Amino acid sequence: SVGLMDENHFLYNEEDDFCRRAREKGEKICFFPETSVLHLHAQSTHQNCHREKVIVEAYLSNIYFYSKYYSYFWNLFLRFLYKITFLLGLFSPSNFYNQDSRTVSGSFSLKIKLLLMNPEKNNF
Repeated sequence: SVGLMDENHFLYNEEDDFCRRAREKGEKICFFPETSVLHLHAQSTHQNCHREKVIVEAYLSNIYFYSKYYSYFWNLFLRFLYKITFLLGLFSPSNFYNQDSRTVSGSFSLKIKLLLMNPEKNNF
């Protein structure tokens, strides 16, 4: 038995995690191109009021997934890449030339929050 979805994945990577566990149990992962599923993509996650939470949860879910399946070295490397990305994002021209100051300050403060965040203190 593969078990249920891992509840530590709030928004992202739950399917990747489930399929990885299935493969480790010897199950096959199949693709049926003639099958379709209607996914009401981003009905709640792309609303501005949820933007920051979605970005934070995606970050935490990625860190959790890699910590679950990859070595300590690769986890450190991934975290380093994330931190560099957040740091470089602070100097993005969009932070300085965007007309909507609420978006700019929100984006800038979110990048600072992500830069300083310690994933171990957030759910896992």
